[in-house]
Amino acid sequence: MRVEILDGVSEVTPSQWDALVGADDPFVEWGFLSSLEASGSVGPTTGWEPVPVTLWHQDTLIGAVPAYLKSHSFGEYIFDFGWAQLSQQLGIPYYPKVVVGIPFTPATGQRILIHQAPQTLGLTEEAIIRALLEGIEELTQIRQAGSTHGLFLTEQEQHWFADYGGFVCRRTHQFQWLSGGERDFPDLLDQFRARVRKEVRRERKQLEASGLSFSFVDGHEADSDLIELLESGYRDTCFRRGGQPYLKPGFFRLLATRHGHRMKILVAHKNQGAVATALFFQKGDVLYGRYWGSVEDIPFLHFEMTCYRPLEYAIATGKKRYEAGAQGHHKLRRGLLARSTLSAHRFRHPALQQVIGRYLPREEEETLAEITWLNQHGPYRQVQK
Repeated sequence: MRVEILDGVSEVTPSQWDALVGADDPFVEWGFLSSLEASGSVGPTTGWEPVPVTLWHQDTLIGAVPAYLKSHSFGEYIFDFGWAQLSQQLGIPYYPKVVVGIPFTPATGQRILIHQAPQTLGLTEEAIIRALLEGIEELTQIRQAGSTHGLFLTEQEQHWFADYGGFVCRRTHQFQWLSGGERDFPDLLDQFRARVRKEVRRERKQLEASGLSFSFVDGHEADSDLIELLESGYRDTCFRRGGQPYLKPGFFRLLATRHGHRMKILVAHKNQGAVATALFFQKGDVLYGRYWGSVEDIPFLHFEMTCYRPLEYAIATGKKRYEAGAQGHHKLRRGLLARSTLSAHRFRHPALQQVIGRYLPREEEETLAEITWLNQHGPYRQVQK
């Protein structure tokens, strides 16, 4: 086996990279990652320099990790600004840092990509995992990174980072829906407390009176006008919220070409014209909500397009989970509950590793208590676990 640190996923073929990807994660696929690179949304000048760690057995790619060298902490959604400030106050270098994750994408998924049948090559899964984590350490040393972070990990991967790489573990949360075997959206609403159920029905009835209609469009079938509306809506939403539009012009057009089979675009129509869009990704049993925007301020349209319609779609298509992205307590009253998100962190300076390592267990206790409290105040008659 040999480790190679590349300048982007574009240095390997789509078939090589995607052969390592699991069943439910569309964001770690070559089409998504290469679209970020080719559009200039990531690159050395953005503070997201692609440095994927790859593992080879002769000419076969047997393992990979999507990694980035970063000079800031924006666009990650596992917030460490306080840690960076503490490090600066102590005179300890924090940046550059290595981030293992997907840029601008707060979605849990596979980060350590492994050959599906390593035994056919005379290898074990553990050997590949250890070699990849050693490759991450090599990258950290070569680029003199002050810290290394694995973001939105699976539970198993968090254990691997901790057990094999000496990382400390962190738990945060976001809002997700998990299937309870609902037949349809009215069946889901029947599980809500009466007052909340009436509020949802009132919102939808008021929106229905506005004369809107809705449809889903596959990404590879979207025409240029729809892609332009999607992009302009994304930028408008960023500016309205005082945020920075990380994705460069042309990203969505490129994504529809390279990754359109994973994209579902929800379109709101009024007077035979499109007035709003919401972008989703789907793979396997999971639906992921990402970006939305509207050219008109229509009451309750945001809730309809980011909560109710995607939940209807998820139930109708047999999805087991709907992830609606980071933050947004409004999601709690609309059927999505607080769920844990996991990350792992390692710091070059022993003092910083020790201080944050002592802090994280206390933070986890508070996070678990907050998750419990939030879900007790959710919309369901019976508290969901």
